Amino acid sequence: MANSTAATRRARARTPRSGSRTERTARAHRQAPAPAGRKAAQGAANAPPDGASASARTDATGQAQVAPARLPPLTIAPARLMELQQSYVQRLNELWRDFIANPQKASEPIPDARFADEAWQKNPLASFYARAYLLNADF
Repeated sequence: MANSTAATRRARARTPRSGSRTERTARAHRQAPAPAGRKAAQGAANAPPDGASASARTDATGQAQVAPARLPPLTIAPARLMELQQSYVQRLNELWRDFIANPQKASEPIPDARFADEAWQKNPLASFYARAYLLNADF
């Protein structure tokens, strides 16, 4: 009996009283409508792209959750995709091997105006990043 009484006291201590400040504040937050600007911004952010369907669900707070739109089907032939992947990996391996074997090549100019500043060539790691960026941009 003593154990159940102690458990009841602990439960009451954790539960706010009906007129307590904590409960009144929580109730006010649950009942208060969101500002119109916030609702409009959330609606625009969660709106599906044109032509996409979205199934509306609500989470525990009552906020509408929008399912992501489906991706369009892949329009590249699997053989072509494999060819592109192999080419990319081969070129990236060549770039890395060249970077490790010939660090002096990092000082060579990078064929892109965005990397014209000499700081890109002075720092071998920055030069590698710039060249890897351009490689990724090709694909």
